[in-house]
Amino acid sequence: MKSSKLLIPLLVLPILAFIAFVMLKKHPPTKNWDAAGRVRPDQAAYQYWANDNFNSITPTDTFRESVYSIPITTSNLILTPIQKDDLHREVYNLLRAFSEPSYEYFKAFRFPITNGEFNVDILNYRIEYLANHNDKHLSLNDPELICKEWWDAMLEAYKSDTNTTSFATNQYYGVGFMKEVSFDSALLSVEEANQIPQALNFFVTSFQNDGYFDVAPIFHFRPSPEEILKREHTIQYAIMRLNVKTTRQPPMPVYFRFYWLSSSNKWLPIEHAMPSSKHKKISFCF
Repeated sequence: MKSSKLLIPLLVLPILAFIAFVMLKKHPPTKNWDAAGRVRPDQAAYQYWANDNFNSITPTDTFRESVYSIPITTSNLILTPIQKDDLHREVYNLLRAFSEPSYEYFKAFRFPITNGEFNVDILNYRIEYLANHNDKHLSLNDPELICKEWWDAMLEAYKSDTNTTSFATNQYYGVGFMKEVSFDSALLSVEEANQIPQALNFFVTSFQNDGYFDVAPIFHFRPSPEEILKREHTIQYAIMRLNVKTTRQPPMPVYFRFYWLSSSNKWLPIEHAMPSSKHKKISFCF
């Protein structure tokens, strides 16, 4: 499929349909996550996350400065000012995208470049959903329109649901739910590798967790990490962890992995996971 200027929405859909069509994966808790070598009950993870200090997500210069002040850790790797600035920009765009909601910030976070291919299976599901629920009959040849119509439909579905406390059968993806973030436990880590790393869930479950949850991406960038490794023999990855408060679930971290594309001077998001397989009512469109 040809590259396109992307319009991708935030998702709001029943969890069973998402399992069927977007390849959602949920996994039970990992036992050896406690840094002190103890095995704590699952609920202790939620208590641990709730004890963070949180800041309201606001469109202010002060908040932006706080985001850009998050330290970036590396292992004997020197990042350029452009790399540091762009990684902080990705964090800021993510927080703005999922708190306003801002379609433009989401697009800036999730699609820093437009070179790549859509996940056709996800697009086909959206076409079917919009036809059955919104009487919108769209073509696979127009992914931008599909994404825009999906965004509008999911936004309205989220607004119309007033059940803000229980963990029911509906799972929500993104529309204006993020309210606060902790900078105390924020993590930005960059490393250079000569092979494709293990899946992000291996990193997620090395910290406090109640299992993990990950989801197939709707878009694959080009050049891919495999293509970069084949050409350059090394590749730089970044992992972002943010503990966030939302309107529909207890505080918990969200994790994203990026890879660096030097030809565009951009960090490109490729993986997303969360450290919960049970009490997770909200996730990110990815």
